[in-house]
Amino acid sequence: MYLTCNLYSELWLPYLKLIKKYLEFSFDIYLCTDIDINPDLLKEIKKYNIKILIYGHLSNISSGGNLYKRITYYLNNINNNNIFVNIDDMLPSAIIKEKSINEIVDILNKNDNIKIIKLSTSSEPYTGSIVQYNSKKFTMANTLKPDSYIFNVQPFCIKKNFFIDFLSFCELNYKKYNIKHLNGGLEILGGYYFKNNHPNFIALRIVENICSFYGEPYGVVKAGVIYKNSDKILKDRENIDLKLYSKNTIFEVNEDELNRFGEHNKNNLLKHLKGYKN
Repeated sequence: MYLTCNLYSELWLPYLKLIKKYLEFSFDIYLCTDIDINPDLLKEIKKYNIKILIYGHLSNISSGGNLYKRITYYLNNINNNNIFVNIDDMLPSAIIKEKSINEIVDILNKNDNIKIIKLSTSSEPYTGSIVQYNSKKFTMANTLKPDSYIFNVQPFCIKKNFFIDFLSFCELNYKKYNIKHLNGGLEILGGYYFKNNHPNFIALRIVENICSFYGEPYGVVKAGVIYKNSDKILKDRENIDLKLYSKNTIFEVNEDELNRFGEHNKNNLLKHLKGYKN
């Protein structure tokens, strides 16, 4: 599940090129976006033989927005029980081994209470004990304390029905916890969900990295702005040309987009635009 939106469409072809290069095996890739795709871009995307899910409304991750409903819509249109989730700006930078992914899926299938496994060592660490499944070591989340970032936006594998239930919890509770940036709400609300509803559920974080990506830990874009010369790194290492807009943004900024961008992202983007120097 490649979770994205039209604002980040300049990253789609680079992602598809890199996932084709670094993924050792093939599985169904769903490009999950908000609105209809530009015909010229769609023509190029179709060359990668992927599936496309379109929500039908502009992405909005601000308070009152549609992020949780949007992800739920995508999940309800994917048949797999286990979902590998990759956010739009986390472009793979190293081989993703078939054996490693198969081990993760096998662990999820054989252990009902294991609901999510974080696949990147760039994700927020868990504070629980070291555990072992299928001869593979993980750190287990502390769900009683609870750990603050049981969910992260870095790549993870998750049981679909569990994810749908968690998204419903987010939709019902984000205002209660004063979440004004729905994307960040996924991370913030995870601990509350586990502690208050399902303390017996298990979340794991890998000890040895499975998924590496450019621009770790944020991805190649942070709050709409290219992160730490990621465009130049992609050009040098992968011969990928990223199209950038005014002041190194990944899209042309306007007021409507800012208002749908989430308070945290909006503030950081405005700060960048105000202080930008060539």
